[in-house]
Amino acid sequence: MARSTDLTDRGGYLYSTLGTALLGQALAAAANVDYPQLLQDRMLRPLGMTNTTVAITTGDLPVNVTTGFSADGQYQQPWTSHAWAPAGGMRSTAADMAKYASALLDGTAPGMDALTPQWDEGNGTRTGYAWNITAFEGDTVTAHGGATGGFCAAIALDRTHHRAVIVLSNTKNPVEDAARTLLLAST
Repeated sequence: MARSTDLTDRGGYLYSTLGTALLGQALAAAANVDYPQLLQDRMLRPLGMTNTTVAITTGDLPVNVTTGFSADGQYQQPWTSHAWAPAGGMRSTAADMAKYASALLDGTAPGMDALTPQWDEGNGTRTGYAWNITAFEGDTVTAHGGATGGFCAAIALDRTHHRAVIVLSNTKNPVEDAARTLLLAST
């Protein structure tokens, strides 16, 4: 259906996990590789992110996979993403995420145009491609967060002052506000 849809205009903004997964798979198909290979070729290898993986099946999970927990402390089985991988199938380390944040801050990360605001959501928030750009008391924070079974993560950037905060959690409690708060507290 997506291939046969005629687009008449750019439309409006509404975050879609399905849309993110579809876009990632479409980019991989256009490059004639699967999504994990596309990610490896275009982002992970160029940025030196050697401890970041994409688990398509349970066989792809690292042997030392971290245990995740629900918000009420119950053990969660690790998610594998299959076709949904572009929407949240990565497993990473703090060291690799620091490499990513550094590349975002110095403008060398692949896909930097994704951080450029495309839509105005009102209330001081604009959105790029999956990145939220929000004004807070004179500072601009560019951020994105997400969750899978038993895990939450967020990255908040102050591109003007070249600072970033990354929060990785093995519990299913949102961490986006914590990342923004920590970033703004460091001003």
